[in-house]
Amino acid sequence: MPPKKEDKKENKDKNTVYASIKLTKDEYGKLEEMRKEAEKKGIRLTFKDIINKAFQKGIDLAEKEIEEIKKERKKSGKKN
Repeated sequence: MPPKKEDKKENKDKNTVYASIKLTKDEYGKLEEMRKEAEKKGIRLTFKDIINKAFQKGIDLAEKEIEEIKKERKKSGKKN
């Protein structure tokens, strides 16, 4: 007997948000190429691993840019 929907919901981590992404064929091809390159080097990566790493780098870059903007605004005397 398959589990009830309520049982599945209880098992989900409350701190996890699930999202899906759409990729173009070119983007998918680049991911596939990265995965194969890593495999040649003896590293087993999944698309999820690659996307998570790229997303984290994007967040880090955005945080740096925000800090730079704050510094510029402090110098010029603007708020926010």
